[in-house]
Amino acid sequence: MRKLAVALAVLVFLAPAAALLRAGRAVEASFPDALPATFAGDLPCADCPGIRLTLELLAEHVFVYRLTYQGRGEGGRGESVALERGYLSAAPRPGEAVLVTLVGQIAMRPPMEGTALRRSLVPLRFVSASPRGTCEEARGGLQAEPLDGTAWQLASASLPVAPPTDVAAVTLKFKEGRVSAASGCNTGVGSYSEEGGRLTVGLLAATRKACPGELDAWEPAFFAFLGANPAMERTGDELVLTSGGQVLRFRALPVASAGAVTKFIYVAAERKPCTGGASTECLQVREHPSDPWRLHHGEIIGFTPEPGIEYRLRILEDETPNPPADGSSKRWFLDLVVEQRVVGR
Repeated sequence: MRKLAVALAVLVFLAPAAALLRAGRAVEASFPDALPATFAGDLPCADCPGIRLTLELLAEHVFVYRLTYQGRGEGGRGESVALERGYLSAAPRPGEAVLVTLVGQIAMRPPMEGTALRRSLVPLRFVSASPRGTCEEARGGLQAEPLDGTAWQLASASLPVAPPTDVAAVTLKFKEGRVSAASGCNTGVGSYSEEGGRLTVGLLAATRKACPGELDAWEPAFFAFLGANPAMERTGDELVLTSGGQVLRFRALPVASAGAVTKFIYVAAERKPCTGGASTECLQVREHPSDPWRLHHGEIIGFTPEPGIEYRLRILEDETPNPPADGSSKRWFLDLVVEQRVVGR
């Protein structure tokens, strides 16, 4: 079981030595199975009943830490009045949004109706209010990370039709103003742009392979979703696209460096047993049709082969950072499926 160890080392003037020992020891508690979760503890205080430490672990890698001196008010009333006056002087009409700059803290306060405490912003110092501007401009024009040079693999989908069983075969790759969208069956290539928090995808030129089973309904729904200018939100290694209540969630794929070398290879229609750290099956590859097949120990990042289909691929060969002693110093990334054909037995 995972554990959360919280080590507290606090110097409190005039506090009893025994209290210092209690405050300085490590407290171990079981880590929660799900978030949000809250951890709290008390420390001694020289001129108050105690100091309450509260740590809230929230979803999306966010935490809220609070330190409260018990028996003391949190203040903020005077600045709340200043904030209200600043808003009234800046708002063109009552109820209209304005840009407010202030210094504040997160505290648990009761709402205007009811008694249950909830997380609230307590103003400590009102700075300014303006009828114009955005938070992005106030932060110096901070923009979202661009998609160019990134690759993504489908993690989950909520479209009217179910995604393929192998969701990892559904990918998006962005490079130099072009997007390559693999549905799990065919691949569409076209232009894209990022405008106003939305992904705008131009007309996609797609391959024409027949899509069996579940892919027959999934592929047109997937391409239609991309063409609907979905809203886009990128948080770390997750990309979320939303349109009309439908959501596609992607996780980031590693991408080749600028120094990667372009190569063309053939991939056989079936794997062969091979032995590495454990017995497994390896891809068979070759660079020319007349070459014998050889085993490739490892996978091609972004490529999900189907049994019975032989491929010709354009790949990017890159250096492996810190390769293991028994591992390859090279990594292969799929750049383009040049051609594919069904191989009969």
